[in-house]
Amino acid sequence: MLGRLLHLSRREFDLAHKEAVDESAEWRYRFDEERERANKCIKELTEVCCLSQGVWYLSRLGSTISLLRWKFFVWFSLLEFELLF
Repeated sequence: MLGRLLHLSRREFDLAHKEAVDESAEWRYRFDEERERANKCIKELTEVCCLSQGVWYLSRLGSTISLLRWKFFVWFSLLEFELLF
């Protein structure tokens, strides 16, 4: 009787342990999926930030070039005006 009771308790323990291991594996799988998704988002965000920073640099460079063109135009106009008179 006691042996049978111990055997049933052992079976219940083994079953509960198996369920706990399965649940742990499921949570680990979910964690790994979320980590992978988070890493992908971080990578995309980094790319977007680098791209926007590059766009900012290019726009700054473009405005600098525009300013230089304007200064050259003014300088050239003044030079041309002086050469005419």
